[in-house]
Amino acid sequence: MILPDRTFVSDWIRDPRLRAQKAHVQLLLIFLRPLCDRYGRFEFNPALIHMALYVSAQCTNVSAQDVEAWLEILRSGGFIRTYTGSDGRRVGEIAKEYWRQKLSFGKAVFETDTGELPLADPPAEAPPPPAPPQEVKRREEKLAPASPPRPTAPAAGETVLYFSDRLILTMCELEGSDPAFMTAAHKRKVRAALAAIQRVQRDLLPADLEAAAAAYRKLFPQATLTAHALAASWGRLAGRTAPKSVVPLVEPEPPDWRAFVNHEFPASPYAEGNDKAGLPWHDVEAYVRRHIIASMQKAGLLRSDFLNHRPAA
Repeated sequence: MILPDRTFVSDWIRDPRLRAQKAHVQLLLIFLRPLCDRYGRFEFNPALIHMALYVSAQCTNVSAQDVEAWLEILRSGGFIRTYTGSDGRRVGEIAKEYWRQKLSFGKAVFETDTGELPLADPPAEAPPPPAPPQEVKRREEKLAPASPPRPTAPAAGETVLYFSDRLILTMCELEGSDPAFMTAAHKRKVRAALAAIQRVQRDLLPADLEAAAAAYRKLFPQATLTAHALAASWGRLAGRTAPKSVVPLVEPEPPDWRAFVNHEFPASPYAEGNDKAGLPWHDVEAYVRRHIIASMQKAGLLRSDFLNHRPAA
């Protein structure tokens, strides 16, 4: 969907973080603007983006796999974030510092990560009535900053505990996700993975997660690092027993899905002859699995309650 042009503040173009990226990554962030709604959101589908931006311009030297790799660079660098909408579509959202508009108009096409669709023109809040002078003075006295307490150093031999929030923040940094934009579902997955690791290693520290992440990247250089993947591979990474309570959060594998992808989506990286052909179903990215299931249901190849119907063990 190509949306109307807007007038943007241009200061972000000189951002040193963006300029440190390769030219095609910078240009993709600029090219994404016509695909975004008023709030900078777009459908995070590398094949559709490739078709809209590059195939239509007859850029034969750019593939859908290139677009997917560049989008991952933008996501891991914090230029965009992603989440899954209620309809199963993966939604991308350009970071606010790169989406500063001089003219704000249009409508919201994509829902937020909470499932709500914001108003096109939200009403302005009325300013509060002025307070009487005596009330202002009392309010200022209440808001006067108190002298901060002195931090106490830990006693000799005392263990400094890392709370779950610090571990979650470290895990987000390793995943390349922004903690400020985590969905509730993402937080639950990260907490579940950390709890599974802590059942094996109770004295878990952020440094342990960083060391395990470095080992994971060496062991699986082509794989995407996630909290669940780190927990599932913990035994190989840390030399301990792997957390047995980590259950793969994967939908049941549809029958003949490879043949369907080869026929309906030949440009997909998971189609025959492409980079990710032959990967097992549980290694296919979650949003791609959901898209394949929805497409097969639409084509009548799967029953409508496929996700709720699980065969007996």
